[in-house]
Amino acid sequence: MQTIGSAIILGLTVSLTHYTSMEATDHHHLSQSYPTGILRYSFAIIITATSILIILAGLMASILDYRNKLIHKRFSSKLKESESRFNKLVQASPEAVIVHDEYRILLKQNQLLI
Repeated sequence: MQTIGSAIILGLTVSLTHYTSMEATDHHHLSQSYPTGILRYSFAIIITATSILIILAGLMASILDYRNKLIHKRFSSKLKESESRFNKLVQASPEAVIVHDEYRILLKQNQLLI
C-alpha cells in the first residue's frame, strides 16, 4: 500500500514539476493574468510551492517507511532469539512442560508425555 502511495505522490510531483517548467518557459509577461484572474507569477509560485510540499511529503514517507522496516527487523531478530532461548530452556527442563491455548496443546516436552 505504501508503494502505491509513493508512486502516486511521485507521479503528481513529476506532473506538477513539468507543468511549472512549461509555465516558466512561457514567453508571456508574468504580470499578465489567466482568464480566471490569477496572475501568472502567483500561479507559478503556487505550483512550485505545492511541488516542493509534495516532494517533502514523499521524503518524509520514505524516511518513516525505512524507520519502520528497521524497527521491524530489530524486533523480529529479538523475537527469534527469545524463541530460541525458550526452546532451549524447555528442552533442558527435567520436568514435563505443556504449552496450550485452552483448546489444544501447542507444545509438549518430555518423553514421558508421548
